[in-house]
Amino acid sequence: IQILKNVTRAEEGYYLILAVHDDVIKRDDFLKKVVASGQENVDFFFDVNTSKYYIFVDKFDNIQAANAAMETKGSNPYNAKMSIVKIEN
Repeated sequence: IQILKNVTRAEEGYYLILAVHDDVIKRDDFLKKVVASGQENVDFFFDVNTSKYYIFVDKFDNIQAANAAMETKGSNPYNAKMSIVKIEN
């Protein structure tokens, strides 16, 4: 899994990432499409170290819970490239 350090305005934990964008327009377009598909609990954080927006659907305190969620991610097309990112602050 990818580890990001010192991400402002994001709590430590394991995030289920749907997509990563470096452009605000692409980020907003992706968010609109995900919400339109029925996924309502989508959010994002910005990592100043990489200058990228990480769009996520859930956050967990441990890797076991994050892995369990990955195994039951369903067939939504936006979940196809889902990955786990750990934030350490």
